[in-house]
Amino acid sequence: MTGKKLCLIVCDYFAPEITHVLKSGDYHDVTIKVFSSSCNAAFGYRERAAQIVDECGDTFSKMIVIGCSCLIAPKNETDKINNFEILRLDQSFELLLNKTTIEHYISKRNYLVSNGWLKHYTKHIREWGFDQDTAKKFFKESADKIMLLDTGLPGNIIPQLESLSNFTGLSYEILPIGLSHCKLVLDSIIFQWRAENERTSINEKLSAVSRSSADYALAFNELNNLVDLDDETAIIKKVSHLIKILFAPRNIKYTVIDNAFQENTGLQADDDRNTLIPEDNSFQIIMSHNEEQIGIFDIIGISFPQYLGKYKEMSVIISRISALAVANARKFRIIRENEKQLGIYSEKLKESVNARDKFLSIIAHDLRSPFQGLLGLTEIMAEDSAEYSGEEISIFCNTMYDSVSNIYKLLENLLQWAQLQKGSISFIPMEFSLHDVLLQSIDSIIQRALQKGITIIDEIPKHQKIIADEKMVSTILRNLLTNAVKFTEKNGSITVRAKEASGRKVEISVTDTGIGMPPKILDKLFKLGEDVRTTGTDNEPSTGLGLLLCKEFVEKHGGKIWVESREGIGSTFFFNLPIKSGIIQE
Repeated sequence: MTGKKLCLIVCDYFAPEITHVLKSGDYHDVTIKVFSSSCNAAFGYRERAAQIVDECGDTFSKMIVIGCSCLIAPKNETDKINNFEILRLDQSFELLLNKTTIEHYISKRNYLVSNGWLKHYTKHIREWGFDQDTAKKFFKESADKIMLLDTGLPGNIIPQLESLSNFTGLSYEILPIGLSHCKLVLDSIIFQWRAENERTSINEKLSAVSRSSADYALAFNELNNLVDLDDETAIIKKVSHLIKILFAPRNIKYTVIDNAFQENTGLQADDDRNTLIPEDNSFQIIMSHNEEQIGIFDIIGISFPQYLGKYKEMSVIISRISALAVANARKFRIIRENEKQLGIYSEKLKESVNARDKFLSIIAHDLRSPFQGLLGLTEIMAEDSAEYSGEEISIFCNTMYDSVSNIYKLLENLLQWAQLQKGSISFIPMEFSLHDVLLQSIDSIIQRALQKGITIIDEIPKHQKIIADEKMVSTILRNLLTNAVKFTEKNGSITVRAKEASGRKVEISVTDTGIGMPPKILDKLFKLGEDVRTTGTDNEPSTGLGLLLCKEFVEKHGGKIWVESREGIGSTFFFNLPIKSGIIQE
């Protein structure tokens, strides 16, 4: 491939991402050229193609234009220009994510942008031809929010994103996707070009050899299609069969040199490789590609040793083509595996986004209800406070306090959950007293417990130590105790216990004598997107967000959280955490 290069011609919207990928790997034989594109007008294919060919001459063995709606060429136009190909995508963002995921986000009324796109956002605004008022009206009808497919390029793109958000009147969301899919797409294009280029080169050389000796005709015919195979085992078996025909050896042994490929080819001979001694009627075919050994054929006991020199000459051709075929097969295997993993990731991402959207709609509903009640009470007090007695005003104030308290707890949980999703919550495990943290958590809910006449029983030993993040453990206990109070009838009880568990952990439990839960609710707990809203015994609101936080925080410690419950009898929530010293009985 010496002196031969591939030229990728891309629009400026995605040039930053593609350039970053090409600079981060071994793409010495690939060059990028950028054209200024517009999604509102077709790219002048004929003129631009002719211009590129004229500029580049014979510099590149192939030129590939990658783009979307801006790449419209007449039928069969690409056939008129040698070594020029146009790769037209249905959605330009397919360079960053697979088509199914892109269509999913668009169907959810997201206006998609990327880091590279935002670098030119002022140009896009000019091309739209909207003033800000018109833009806001247009985007309000066509989209609900801007979604940045964050490819992780260096530099702060947030100012441009915020400016675009302000101009369109849309809120924005950032979805980190990285450049894995972009690299996969480029690798597939580049790999196919390299394979074609290498095959052409080898065929030219093999043709020259075959003309000088009829004995090479068989090798040419048999090896010519090897590079079309994408299964390493099939390639090795085919080469082994060819070796048997050409050299009639007593035995063949093939040794795989690839830590990632351990499949038994079925070609192993009885001889131990270390016991083989070079003989006048034996030789090796060492397969190498790009200075890396791929495998070794031991050809043992050829039937016509007088032709050994000629056989070794032929083996050079066999080695080179076989090595290329195996290298291609291994790359195809990696590409297939990556595609499979990216497909799994995309499905999980789509499920996660759907669940999150559903969950946030539940949260929004549950925020709206207490706010409406609070607004109603404040309106009454503002307009008619003189008509109510001091006792009635006191009742109103207590009700308002309960509403504000519930809203505050919900917002506090929502903030922590959002920070956890962004990875901005620090995790600092250290040794501390579990009993002390429990007392602090009880203090936060004791007033509500006293109002309902609920007894809280503390059975955690005072000297119990654990190794964990104190703030997270406090949040777990506070949420579990809050739920226990919420779903326990008046004059009930709540018991908190701790005991040693296997794996140097302590098992903590919060048991209530409350209303319990049916199996259909138990199956939905701790799952994002499931509606588990249940009203407390005094009509207290509940969203299930607190339990999601508990699950995230417990799993952050390598622990597990679960629940046992019976309707009309009560519930017990269990979770375990690392322990440094055993429980000290008082």
